[in-house]
Amino acid sequence: MFKVLVFILFKNLARGQHNTKANILFIMLDYIKLALQKIDVNKLTNNRQLDFIRGISESTGEISTKKISKFHYCKITVYDSGIVIFQGSIHKMFNSIKGIKAPNYNKENYTGFNGNDFTLDNILEIKKILCNLFDCQPKQMIFQNIEFGINCQLDINIDLFIKGLLYHRATYFELKFGRSYGEVEHQRYRIKIYNKGKQYGMLEKVIRLELSVNKMEEIEEILLNSFSDINTTTLNLLNKALLKRLDEVMHYDYSIIKKELSKSNNRLVNLYSDPNYWLHTLKPKERHRQKERLKKITVNHSDNTFDTIKKELVKKCSILNRLSITKECSIINYSNIELNILQKSTKKCIVTGIDLIGKDLEGRYARTTTFRYIKKNKVDKYIEVCNLLLNKSNPYHTKYENNIINHLAKQVRNRVTNKAVIRNTGYKAKIYSNQFQLNIT
Repeated sequence: MFKVLVFILFKNLARGQHNTKANILFIMLDYIKLALQKIDVNKLTNNRQLDFIRGISESTGEISTKKISKFHYCKITVYDSGIVIFQGSIHKMFNSIKGIKAPNYNKENYTGFNGNDFTLDNILEIKKILCNLFDCQPKQMIFQNIEFGINCQLDINIDLFIKGLLYHRATYFELKFGRSYGEVEHQRYRIKIYNKGKQYGMLEKVIRLELSVNKMEEIEEILLNSFSDINTTTLNLLNKALLKRLDEVMHYDYSIIKKELSKSNNRLVNLYSDPNYWLHTLKPKERHRQKERLKKITVNHSDNTFDTIKKELVKKCSILNRLSITKECSIINYSNIELNILQKSTKKCIVTGIDLIGKDLEGRYARTTTFRYIKKNKVDKYIEVCNLLLNKSNPYHTKYENNIINHLAKQVRNRVTNKAVIRNTGYKAKIYSNQFQLNIT
């Protein structure tokens, strides 16, 4: 669904059409911690929307030096010294105010919902609400901590992807909640990747990738000091910071088809799936060569899931930038591929001869990205390729008619890895006389 949306947006842009949702930003602020400067504490604590409670120690009877009020799954703390702190998920706060609940809503243990998209317009609306609540200006709300991320809907096995998270900058990922959540913690930030759809009982497969900053020095170059600094530019820079950290993650793709590998590569991938092999068995200077070997295996013999996820995130940002005519987010090399996804490729598949599209340009032959593209945009070529690769008289091929894209990619891989076919045909496969009839919808 998302890839269809991507194509439609690019197609409309090519026709000079502007989408009415051009101001949507997909990088989402979530948990924040604000220090409120020069706030009228008496006015705040007397606000009828809030119920401040001062704690008392049961063991000593000592009265707390602070009082706390909950506000739409967030927390406001007022210290006797006059310091005021706001903290919590503004995404959950927005949904609570709007009455948006999780599909698996349960009143008894509900902690809010942040499984949907949270746009720039939504964030700016929250800014107004907080300004009214604290009777202040945005520049008085100073960021202490900030969490931001992207929810991405993809047809992948999210838990299996999370299982493959190995390490980030020599620190292991910790997997929790039945391997539906992966987290790696550093001194200044944490990376969190989790199955958001599973968490909230959503029908869609939604993965969330998040960077949680607990020391603002991590993003000091973005100049994000107060809520007054939230705008298109700073959110795009946060997107860049997230993608930079994700690009440093070491991941093993469990979709690797081991039966396509040589015996030596089979032995290697069993090692590659173990984070201890990378961080303890291998010496640091040996890692690069093994990473390149794993990358080659992943590109040629798997769904290359992590690469797909990162490029989808870049496409979200790229679509926004084309609509808003900004230049941020030209980051990592993926953007150069995706921004030119509809341009004719100069690189062809060594099996079928068709132009490679998008991420397939990194390899030598067509995979699912190219086949999906020609099915939608070049129907005649798609039928021709199906007739080239599939034999209707073969029940094994007919069985896969409902999942034909993945099967086409598999047939191409089979021809590449079968040395006898390469030697005898030079990558050329015969066109079956019993042609494969397709129902193009």
